[in-house]
Amino acid sequence: VAPGVWHVKMSASTLPVDLLASVVAHLDLVEAVKCKLVCHHFKDAFGIVVQGCTECDAKRLGLGGARANPADGEASTSETSIAGCPAEARANELFALTLRHLTALQVLSLRDSSVRDGMMSAIGGLPQLRTLDCASCVHIGERGVQLLCAAAPTRLRAVDFSFCPHVGYGCVVALRRACPAIELVRRQPAWMDGAVSTPWGETHTYYADGAFEFTRSEEAVGWVAQTCDRGSHVEDRLLYVDITQSWAHNGRIGVLLKRMDDRRLLVVQSTFMPEPPLRFPELPAELMPAEGACNRLGARAGNLLVSCMRTEPLPEGQLMPPPRLAARLERFWEQQAQERITYERRAFDSMYKYIGGRERLTTTLEQLVAIVNQEAPLATVPVEFGISNIESDSGEEGTELSDDS
Repeated sequence: VAPGVWHVKMSASTLPVDLLASVVAHLDLVEAVKCKLVCHHFKDAFGIVVQGCTECDAKRLGLGGARANPADGEASTSETSIAGCPAEARANELFALTLRHLTALQVLSLRDSSVRDGMMSAIGGLPQLRTLDCASCVHIGERGVQLLCAAAPTRLRAVDFSFCPHVGYGCVVALRRACPAIELVRRQPAWMDGAVSTPWGETHTYYADGAFEFTRSEEAVGWVAQTCDRGSHVEDRLLYVDITQSWAHNGRIGVLLKRMDDRRLLVVQSTFMPEPPLRFPELPAELMPAEGACNRLGARAGNLLVSCMRTEPLPEGQLMPPPRLAARLERFWEQQAQERITYERRAFDSMYKYIGGRERLTTTLEQLVAIVNQEAPLATVPVEFGISNIESDSGEEGTELSDDS
């Protein structure tokens, strides 16, 4: 021992309880629960930590990220990768044990985490929970939402399931019925809410839960079946409920959306395929449409419609669809269940599995960019609405398809 240096032996259990609590507060809550079992001193320290815990996130609960391709089904970054396995059962039990102590918790953010269906029941049991953020949690599906609803969280006001590919519109219906205080069920990012003015004179209004209504006579009502965060932009798929006959492309229609600023969206869609191109085109300045206008690109190399649309935010307190629209969507969800399941499955497959035709479209887009770089800019031509004789992925000939979004 160097001169002047003293060695002092001290046990953590001899620390003042408030000082020990400051140490425990730096642990994730799962580890803190384990420390609570060490002795009465640790138990008191743990009590101080959780007593004032009104907000919590995934990191504090020891939940890792879960970026995966939803089509893979089992992809995960944690050891609990296979649904129903013993490791997942243990993880669910420990998660539930941890949440049981958070009786004052009001805001829970699990965004982009590995939370799974089996954990949702414990979340629903939080007595003071008001806001739940599960955006980009790709392992949560309808079963998880059902478990959440079964716990009947009486004070839950707002939930966010944006970019959760397995959370369909039926989850909106279930949450409305099970949670008396619910005010907001979000299935898309907030910047996609609002009344969008199209270059062809229509207004397309989108609500937080994905419901939409267009100012036209047909193909005008439904919900956004899928949204996918592509990094620089968002890709979506629409499901219509006002189509009187079976339509081979319902669920496959989609666009690419890029937020330019608080009031403007850049929208890209194909005029000869239901799905949009795989990548957002890098447009030279001379081909960038002005606000309220659109450019049709590809007279020689393909057919892409690029529009700059103005969006007006929804009024405060009106982020969810009006009762009239909500009732119509719920009626379709109940009475036409078989068609709905078909359309929603088609939207999922179109987004994550069906890529053959979209790869061809991407090749066309690359050819278009090459032409723009080598020749004079392509002329803008008037937009012609309606597409006929579209081939589906099964090789069947489709019906006429009008421009969307």
